[in-house]
Amino acid sequence: MNFRDLKLDDIPAAMPYFNKMKSRTCDFTVGGMFMWRDYYKMQCCFSDDTFFTRLYNSDGHMYYYLPLSDDIRKSVDEILDDQMKTVHSVRFATVPSEYLSVFSGLPYNIEITAYEDYYDYLYYSEEMRNFAGRRFAGQRNHIHKFLKTSGDWNFKVIEEEDLPEINRFFVNYIATRQKDSDEFDEENRKVKEVLNDIGRYNMKGGVLRQKGEVVGFSLGEILGDTCYVHIEKSSRDVPGAYQMLVNQFAKMFTDDSIKYMNREEDMGDLGLRASKNSYHPCDKLRKYTVIVKR
Repeated sequence: MNFRDLKLDDIPAAMPYFNKMKSRTCDFTVGGMFMWRDYYKMQCCFSDDTFFTRLYNSDGHMYYYLPLSDDIRKSVDEILDDQMKTVHSVRFATVPSEYLSVFSGLPYNIEITAYEDYYDYLYYSEEMRNFAGRRFAGQRNHIHKFLKTSGDWNFKVIEEEDLPEINRFFVNYIATRQKDSDEFDEENRKVKEVLNDIGRYNMKGGVLRQKGEVVGFSLGEILGDTCYVHIEKSSRDVPGAYQMLVNQFAKMFTDDSIKYMNREEDMGDLGLRASKNSYHPCDKLRKYTVIVKR
């Protein structure tokens, strides 16, 4: 297999392969993969109707993603046949629960580890559109605060003319939320990249304004019956802006045919974990590291 660096230009060729996944995890989407391609030094190989990808983690090891094809087990065997000639173990990252069975029956020792920090939060899109019932009283109260104090507000699809103002908002947003984290810095770089190359990423985006000023924006993509929210930024100085952003994005970009919203991981951030749990996920999509050993 001839691997090379994963590039933005690979998006059109990669997109059809994401439809082969039965899982709703975010890693096998354009945003989930290409936004992190540089941070993880991702490489790819297109071979015999299979999309192979691998990455290099901070622990110094190389990890494969599940290969995307009509027969994933066969493609995993291809990786193992190629690699086990020269190494004693092969690592696979972010394996969804639905695909752990791919590794059963292999003539090797299998080590499986779950990492809660990387579980995806999955929600019913109908609940995000309506915030109905007692469970969502808190979200409705925040939205009422936003409406009470905002006066003139609107939420609209992001167009090219909105991008300079959104970029300025994001620069100010970053300045007020500094973290000593390489992942945080890389996410900020890639948010800027998506804003500057939104056409190639082919994302759906919405911008929230209050009294004419940008107070939040979201970007995501739809694959099958799921809307994946890759970017969600709002002003903390505007009460209810975040809840309004979540609600308006769901209303604009989902309907009854889009049953779920994946709002990705919390990365071990306890504040983010509490926030995501407060929206009452219908599931947390478990992901595993699988090590295949001789």
